[in-house]
Amino acid sequence: MIQRADGFIDLRLLPRAKAELEKVPVAYRENRACCDVYLRLAMEEQNWAYAAEIAADLARRFSDELTYPVQLAYCIRRKESLSAARSVLLEASRRFKKAAIIPYNLACY
Repeated sequence: MIQRADGFIDLRLLPRAKAELEKVPVAYRENRACCDVYLRLAMEEQNWAYAAEIAADLARRFSDELTYPVQLAYCIRRKESLSAARSVLLEASRRFKKAAIIPYNLACY
């Protein structure tokens, strides 16, 4: 179900992706792989509030993973403002000192 949903997102068949995710048993919806696909779907739908909520949860749960603060900043940039996104990236830069993607994103903001 999760892989099918991911594939439907690749094909830009977002309603079908959403339908596949709804088939995932509730007990598995907090699974990281499932949350990743929910995040991807929310971003593709440009549902920035929901995407930011998912990205924030993933960033909190998997604090050693650089991807989530970067995704959170992107969502917040769309949902709120550049300055709010910049704050997220500045916080992430303190945790991920050697990650080039953060200074790159900060330069873009």
